[in-house]
Amino acid sequence: MHPRIATLGAGLRDSGIEVAECNAPLGLDTAGRVAMLAQPWRAPALLIRLARRWATLARSARGMPVPDAVLVGYLGHFDVHLARLLFRRVPIVLDHLVGASDTGRDRRLDGGPRQALLRMIDAAALRAADVVLVDTEEHRAALPGRTGGGPW
Repeated sequence: MHPRIATLGAGLRDSGIEVAECNAPLGLDTAGRVAMLAQPWRAPALLIRLARRWATLARSARGMPVPDAVLVGYLGHFDVHLARLLFRRVPIVLDHLVGASDTGRDRRLDGGPRQALLRMIDAAALRAADVVLVDTEEHRAALPGRTGGGPW
């Protein structure tokens, strides 16, 4: 769904790297995810949808050879945790274009417990990754808890 991951895959292939895809789209765009955040009673539907997609991804991943690295695409705040579980000894790379808390702030859902939850989601996703991919120095500097250097 996101051209960014296609661009990353094409760049890797153009560099001579073999790329295998394992994908089960959640079927929710950013607006749909934000709607669930604005209407918390819809969260169980997200969890059910996520569990189904994870089951599909886990089945697909079992049939693949062990990769040298796993790239979790943009909006992979939850999927990075599944990648960590499935590929324990493989480096996990998270394409972190934007944080969940940033999206909440942009959509004016930046007060109280929602923003705290979004910051926790961001922090957990960043901790689950071995390498965090960002597109600018400004985004790298904005990552929580980073003091320069490191795999960012």
